[in-house]
Amino acid sequence: MHTSPKSLSAAEEILRFNAGRKEELLRIKYARMAENVFAFFRGANHLYAMRWPLVRVRDVGPRILICGDLHLENV
Repeated sequence: MHTSPKSLSAAEEILRFNAGRKEELLRIKYARMAENVFAFFRGANHLYAMRWPLVRVRDVGPRILICGDLHLENV
């Protein structure tokens, strides 16, 4: 994952992460992310994953981060 020396806003980081993707699909993604907070968190999970090494928790859980969706449309 990308970490830059300069801190980006969440919006800038989302745009950077999705750069180069198909515009028509990005419009759909961003529209869905705007529907509610849960959809936003699902569409921006990379923001949390890239900051995970900075979190200092007592129980770190599994050695890897796993984020999955098992839906027929994802196959």
